[in-house]
Amino acid sequence: MQPEFYTTQLLKNLKVLDYLEQRGVGINLIMEFQLGWLEKGQFIQNLYGEGIVFPIFDFNSNVVECVMRKEGCEQKYLWTKDSNKGKYLYGLNKTWKDIMNAGYVVLVEGFFDFLVLYSKGIKNVASPMTNNLGLCQGWMLSCFCNNAIFIFDGDNKRGSLRGRKYIDVVEKKIPFDLDPDEFVLKNGIESFKKYVI
Repeated sequence: MQPEFYTTQLLKNLKVLDYLEQRGVGINLIMEFQLGWLEKGQFIQNLYGEGIVFPIFDFNSNVVECVMRKEGCEQKYLWTKDSNKGKYLYGLNKTWKDIMNAGYVVLVEGFFDFLVLYSKGIKNVASPMTNNLGLCQGWMLSCFCNNAIFIFDGDNKRGSLRGRKYIDVVEKKIPFDLDPDEFVLKNGIESFKKYVI
């Protein structure tokens, strides 16, 4: 996949840009994380139809997976390979140095949670892209720190945290049944820090 092509398509779609802006994701974040837009009739492996594309990168900035957010689908987030779930952490290629310097990582479930926190100055953040923390993900994080704060979404559905084999995890939940990105956009980053960090 060439993410630049799909990023260019996204930048031409004013409706999607407006939606992303409302979610706290502006042009700078789109460019930095190379978000894209898949148009009807296009394919990325088994992904097809219209949707926002989130490329996942390794430490050499190679695309190792693509996840598409597709509205009107029973499964909102679709992967090119379901077997890759639990193997990667979104954003870690950008934030591993900040995680190492901080001595801990802030984990959040979703792409928008990650992007909003990152944009507001919390750089020691990563996302397993689910409410689980797999063994591979835990091992990967243990290369940079020993501790994690996992901030769950407002629905408070906690998954399996098998990654605890490699890293200590403290579980936190945002008040008012909000997801981390929603809370930050509504109440500000300092209120968020007060509750969870």
